Amino acid sequence: MALQIEYTDNTGVTLPKAYCRVERLVLEPGRTPEGIAASWRVVIYRDEAARRDPFLASVTNREYRVQGETCAKLFAASALKLARIDPFSQAYSYTKTQAEWSGAANV
Repeated sequence: MALQIEYTDNTGVTLPKAYCRVERLVLEPGRTPEGIAASWRVVIYRDEAARRDPFLASVTNREYRVQGETCAKLFAASALKLARIDPFSQAYSYTKTQAEWSGAANV
């Protein structure tokens, strides 16, 4: 599972088929005053081939963190079971709701 999007890096170079993956997801039940928390990193590569090449580094990454009620709605065991979805799929779904990911396609 991954996302594909046109991405412009911090030097102004446009990557027409940037390949983006959730490569770390941490669920932290009871670690915050709000209760459950989740954090993940979306790593952005030039394209899918670059992700598979061990000699090419990622372009950048984005960190996300949700907690409290939002996190419970997304990642509580009952919510995942009801939606018949795994935590990584839920992280992708939430990521796609963020403005910078509008137009991202599942690949």
